[in-house]
Amino acid sequence: MHTRALQRASIEAALQANFLFDNVTQVQHDILLDAFQNMKVSAGDYVIKEGDRGNCFYIIDTGVFEVYIYMCVYLDMSTFHEPTHSSSSSFAF
Repeated sequence: MHTRALQRASIEAALQANFLFDNVTQVQHDILLDAFQNMKVSAGDYVIKEGDRGNCFYIIDTGVFEVYIYMCVYLDMSTFHEPTHSSSSSFAF
């Protein structure tokens, strides 16, 4: 199967598995499929940093990642650590 076809199948599976996309029309669904772009990262790379403009939906096709969110609660800085995610996960920022 062609690489783009494999990527499209992976995106399709992620869209179907995520409730955020339950109510999109077929036209919107097709637009979403076409809008995704492949992004390769290496161990230690940051995909997005807190404070960056968050307008993306990420699908983890292979590999493992962690999410850290820094919160200020009553001026007591703390860190929220999202459990490790792996292949077939998705997240939006």
